[in-house]
Parts: sequence; structure tokens; C-alpha cells
Amino acid sequence: MQLKLNWIGMHVVDFESSLRFYTETLGMHASDIKSDWAYIESTGMTFELFGVSGTPTMNQSLWGHGQPIRPSLQVADLHKTVAELRQRGVQFIGDIQQTSIGEFIEFIAPENMRWILAHVTAYTFSATFNKPHIGWLELNANRLTEQQAFYANILGMRAENGNTEQVILRQGSNDPLLFLESGGQRAAPFQIKENTLEPMPSHLISVETDNIEEAAAWIKSHNIPILTEITRKTWGGIDFYIVDVDGYPIQIVKYAQ
Repeated sequence: MQLKLNWIGMHVVDFESSLRFYTETLGMHASDIKSDWAYIESTGMTFELFGVSGTPTMNQSLWGHGQPIRPSLQVADLHKTVAELRQRGVQFIGDIQQTSIGEFIEFIAPENMRWILAHVTAYTFSATFNKPHIGWLELNANRLTEQQAFYANILGMRAENGNTEQVILRQGSNDPLLFLESGGQRAAPFQIKENTLEPMPSHLISVETDNIEEAAAWIKSHNIPILTEITRKTWGGIDFYIVDVDGYPIQIVKYAQ
């Protein structure tokens, strides 16, 4: 049995506006689009955009204050990319930050969704946004030590390096990274209605498995509650949901062969 973190979904109220931003403003390519769903071509992690009904999230999605997850796009030339995107109207927060591993800057997508744009020479990057590289996710951890143990012991990720403020986790050598950042808030409890989460979170991460029954048994053996029944979905996959130590939902899924 394998468990592989490789997918992020975003749920937005104004689907059309968000889709235009990702495809027209940023230049990403959506290879399949329906009225409330789009598959965005990417490498590293799979990215899908979903439209949902409900209250707009604009005042709730600030990174670390209601938005627990911040995805990162790795580019070949950060300064050039930032200049081009500013001309297209993309709003950035602050200036490019120089760190020990590379350069970073945060930008804002519709409904206040926050992303990181980065150039790190040691990691894979994409030359264009036509098929961007989503190389890692940052997750605000209210309880960093417990979250590290969860993602290591349950999902099989190992720490590459870390300290009391940040831990970097990875699975295989070419797999996406998970940055656990100290801080943030515990998620509000989710309700289960018709075997799905309500309300759907702004960001949802997914872990793929090759054996859904073994994955469920493994998770149960570690006393992790399974929130929904193992369900075959109309789009062909089989899934169930759990939450991590801070209450953030995770989809465990097996895709149709």
C-alpha cells in the first residue's frame, strides 16, 4: 500500500472569476472545464478548481488566519515573472524575500486566496505558467510537533530539515514537499451530510493510494477517525475523508485504473 500526497483542490464561490484569473491572467491551461469544475494542467501536484455555493471567503482566507494551506509555484526567473504579472494586475504582498534556500513572494488570487511564487535552485521549476510546477504546500500548524508526527507516522512523510518554527517533509525524492509552519488556528469541526463534508473547505489536500481498503485499515489501526464511508464517486475514484491533528480535512483516494 502506498500513500502519496499529490493533489490540491480549491473551492471558490465565484467560479468563473477565479477560472479567468488562473487561465487568462496567470496563463495556466485548463484541459477540462465544466460549469463548476476545472482541471488545471500542472506538474508536481495536481490542481483542480471547484465552484461552491455559500458565503464568500474573502475575509477568511488570509494565510494563517482562516486559510491553513498556501500552495507554491516554482518559476525559473522570479523577478521577471513578478514584473510580468504586476503588469497583468496581479497583486503581490511585500517584496521578494531572500532566504537560505531561495527567493519567495506572496500573491493574491480571487477570494483572497494566497499563493507563494518562488525560485529555489535546488527544486524543480517551470519555465512558464502554461503548465506550472506546484512544488510544495505550506500548512499552518497550530500544534507543530503533533502535526509532524501525524504526517510522518500516518502518511509516511519524512523530515528533511526543521526547527521549532518550520519543518519540511517529503515522501520520495521527486515528490512534492509539505512545509509545516508554526502558528495558525485549529479548524472548525466539519459536518457530514450525504457522506460529504459541509462546508467544503477553501483548500483540500488529497493523498492517493493504490489500495483504498488497506489505507482505511492502516488509518483505523492508528485510531484516526474516518469521517465518511468508502465511496465510489461518479468521476470514477473511490475515496473517504479524515482530518489531521489540527482538524484540516484530507481526502484519501484511489483513482480508477
